Amino acid sequence: MPAAFAASWKTYFEQPSKADERTVPEPTQVHASLLSPITVEEVTKALPSKKAGKDPLGWNGAAVQKLDKLWLTSVFNSVLLTGTMPDVLLKARTTFIPKVPTPTAWSDYRPLTVLPHITRVFHRILEKRLRIVPYNRVQKAFRKVDGISENTFVLDEVIRHSKRYFNSLSLAFLDIRKAFDSVNHQSIARALNKAGVPHEITHYLSYVLLHARTEFNDLTEVGFGSVILQGDPISGLIFNLVIDMVLEDMVFPESISVEWDWSCRACYLLTTLC
Repeated sequence: MPAAFAASWKTYFEQPSKADERTVPEPTQVHASLLSPITVEEVTKALPSKKAGKDPLGWNGAAVQKLDKLWLTSVFNSVLLTGTMPDVLLKARTTFIPKVPTPTAWSDYRPLTVLPHITRVFHRILEKRLRIVPYNRVQKAFRKVDGISENTFVLDEVIRHSKRYFNSLSLAFLDIRKAFDSVNHQSIARALNKAGVPHEITHYLSYVLLHARTEFNDLTEVGFGSVILQGDPISGLIFNLVIDMVLEDMVFPESISVEWDWSCRACYLLTTLC
């Protein structure tokens, strides 16, 4: 890895978050059940496969599976209550995946940051618990749904309706460059609070972003100023909650709505366009 390439990414990772001074809205509901004690069953289901490779600490999946499940459960419950994780378990490793067939610049790569297996087990448990937190159903990324099909069908119906009734229609396609790498850490905390995530979990996730360190090339102490860790099990859900705040702030015409009948898997566009 060229030194200039590594230096560019170090500078990019460590650039401080822009201040988000918006008032943190009060949640309509605090999901206190997210703080219920973690069980041995949850830990067992979240363990890596035996074939999982070595993590930044040199542990592979088989080694982690041999750890005492009751001890791991006790550790995770302590983390849940204190909102902190030992620094050694926040030591990550970053690899860079090309985004284009022939990359020519450092920005042509996507960073993939992997934390130790033990930390990822805890984050899998949190991610599964946090699925109860509701957010806008038009969001399809990182969800186990046929999002492309559903949203494409809705878009097709909107266009058909516009043509059928001779209504004007404007469409915009917004590609957010380096979306994961530019998320404000204050905005993450704000989104979690708005979603009703308990303070203890919000504090923990903020702690991880503040204290995690990664390594690549000869650089071993690279921090994170304004990113969500791509490659972490909980990153997709956090990103969706942040985007949900954006969607909520957007102004949509009240004259159009979409109703989804989950029982028969059919989508109806209500013909209420002006």
